[in-house]
Amino acid sequence: MTIPSQDYAALSDDAYKDRAVGRRAPGQQEAVTLNGHQYKVLEHVNNTRNGYQGTVYQRVDTKEIVVSHRGTEQILLDAVLTDGSMVTGRTNLQAKDAIALTERALEYSRLQGADEGRTPPVTVTGHSLGGTLAQISAHHFDLKGETFNAFGAASLNYRIPEGGDRMINHVMAADPVSAASPHYGQVRIYASPQEIKTLEASGFSNSRYNALIPDRPVIAAAASLGSHKLGNFLDSGSVLGSEQAKTLANTNARMIDEYRDDIGERRAATTVISRGTVGGAVDLIDTLRGPLPAGEPARREAEKHQNSHTSLRMDDARHPGNPLFNDAQRGVYAQDTRVGRTPDQSSDQLAGSLAAQMHAAGGKRIDHVLMSNDAANTFAVQGNQNDPAHLRVTVDTMLAMNTPLEQSSRKVEEQASSQRQEQERSQEQVQSNSRTMMG
Repeated sequence: MTIPSQDYAALSDDAYKDRAVGRRAPGQQEAVTLNGHQYKVLEHVNNTRNGYQGTVYQRVDTKEIVVSHRGTEQILLDAVLTDGSMVTGRTNLQAKDAIALTERALEYSRLQGADEGRTPPVTVTGHSLGGTLAQISAHHFDLKGETFNAFGAASLNYRIPEGGDRMINHVMAADPVSAASPHYGQVRIYASPQEIKTLEASGFSNSRYNALIPDRPVIAAAASLGSHKLGNFLDSGSVLGSEQAKTLANTNARMIDEYRDDIGERRAATTVISRGTVGGAVDLIDTLRGPLPAGEPARREAEKHQNSHTSLRMDDARHPGNPLFNDAQRGVYAQDTRVGRTPDQSSDQLAGSLAAQMHAAGGKRIDHVLMSNDAANTFAVQGNQNDPAHLRVTVDTMLAMNTPLEQSSRKVEEQASSQRQEQERSQEQVQSNSRTMMG
């Protein structure tokens, strides 16, 4: 992993930019220059139903892929979202989307590895609640990454352990969001002179008897809203390379730990009270079961998927045809909008048929969805429509609109299974040839 912490901070910041939704065609990825390093955008997601946004980047020179989960710069909004789901419910409503995008990034990596012979590493990053999603997805797939002022994921109900060395979590000393919950990975604390003054004014001390001195963590938190901003880690004012910020944090470690522990205890108390008897029983079971090893959630999902693949439809993020379905659905919905039609189940079934056809043709994405003049046929196109090398598939519109999504989903499953078997045979043949040549 050669991406520096300063780049992870910049990628977390760049993820706040609004971009066109969808996967990028080769040669059409937006170029992004961060700290002198060239990156390109592979995909951007915006789920308007739950607010999730995320972007997949690839560093041009090293080919490393980074998934940046977007958070929020508004600490008061953070508090509302956190209290509503992560504190009281011990869950994150955007986790499923974050995991799905990270899984697609891993698929990009796998495909590049198959084509180029070297599989690029995938890492994750994010600020604030985006950092929470980075911790969740990192544990899910056993990835590395870095976060900035994240709400720690170890208190949530995903059986994520506290600590370890897979993640680096950068936090400002007085930031209340990152102090509220234990983190997956190591925590690096930075402090500014103003933060130390604020903590001192609120009764916190480096005295060995600080437990006997009254303090006011809520007042300190309210006075430290600026500590949560990602700007603390960006550009020339970044604390990441500041020896003063690190030294100040180390020198005042007793005071800072007391404050952050107080904030964490208040969050934990709120969780216990809000969960009630039933929620408490569920939490107790989770405690007794213990945390899962990194990567275990993905392994279990794959095993479950293998055993019950016929029950999954393409509109499920775990289905191998889901990326193509999402592309097709966007195109079909756009067609519906242009003709004044409200998207419905028939629209999704048309999208499923297009995705199945494109998958059968070996396509990796759908860039355009078009209809014939009489609407009898619908086309899905990969590539530029004016490029003779584009890939196009066709379906009968009425037939496709009446084809159950389950049927199209099974078709893609069968195709994907055949493709996997063929790839395994090819790899075995290559390995066999290599052994023969070496022998």
